[in-house]
Amino acid sequence: MSALGCGCTAVGRVAVSLGTSGTVFGKAPAAARDPSGTVCSFLDSTGGGLPLVCTLNCASVPEEVRAGYGLGRDEISALAAAEPAGCDGVSFVPFLAGERTPNWPRASGALVGLRAGHLARPGLLYRAALEGATFALRAAIGVMQRHGLPDRI
Repeated sequence: MSALGCGCTAVGRVAVSLGTSGTVFGKAPAAARDPSGTVCSFLDSTGGGLPLVCTLNCASVPEEVRAGYGLGRDEISALAAAEPAGCDGVSFVPFLAGERTPNWPRASGALVGLRAGHLARPGLLYRAALEGATFALRAAIGVMQRHGLPDRI
């Protein structure tokens, strides 16, 4: 039903949902046949394809950082906006709850590239968490594009 509500009734229409998990699905001519299991091969209400990918770690990852520093969302968002893209080389692997896409249920998160002073910059770590969750979802979208999702979303 959410596909109908989001307007995913024509091939090429895509919906992205960002919450605790990140989900991308869209109308395709046929069901996805992904032997890796990365892309779920759902059908829509008309019998057409509705491939879907879901990452387990999306908005919950930066929320962990925000809560850890005890800052409000507006405050930490402003600090993150002042940090450079790429986070001075800090990368946040966002698999705090394992991961579904790719299917690594026992995976864990990691912060890499830390240097002296980085931990004193909550905006930097918040931005790294945002970037990590975003790139994980982008990787999942790349797999979906091999199953009928448009090249440009």
